[in-house]
Amino acid sequence: SVNALTVNSDDFVFAGTEWGGVYRTIQATTNVLADEQTPAIPMLVQNYPNPFNPTTTIRYCLPHSSFVTLTVYNTLGQQVAQLVNEQQQAGYHDIVFRGDGLGSGVYFYRLDAGSFTSVKKLLLLK
Repeated sequence: SVNALTVNSDDFVFAGTEWGGVYRTIQATTNVLADEQTPAIPMLVQNYPNPFNPTTTIRYCLPHSSFVTLTVYNTLGQQVAQLVNEQQQAGYHDIVFRGDGLGSGVYFYRLDAGSFTSVKKLLLLK
């Protein structure tokens, strides 16, 4: 097993093992999707923190420009907040939701963006 790993500026990986051996290999190149790049598919991410008090962040991503609505509902299906209702550009979007004025409990947030719809649950604890 490896207990130490180092990458130097020449793109070599050095790994130390539990037996004291040192190995050198050429680092493999990887392709990582940076936050600034456009996502391939629309997605609604679970809010964080969850449970929350008094604020939580809701993140979603759009592969292309879309008219977006992001709405919060109580368990009776009543709208308690509309966080977004506008045309938005492709990319990642973070919205901070404040639970001020709401009681503790389960709520649902729904994202509609073009033909994409997704719903997730959040929990407010006071």
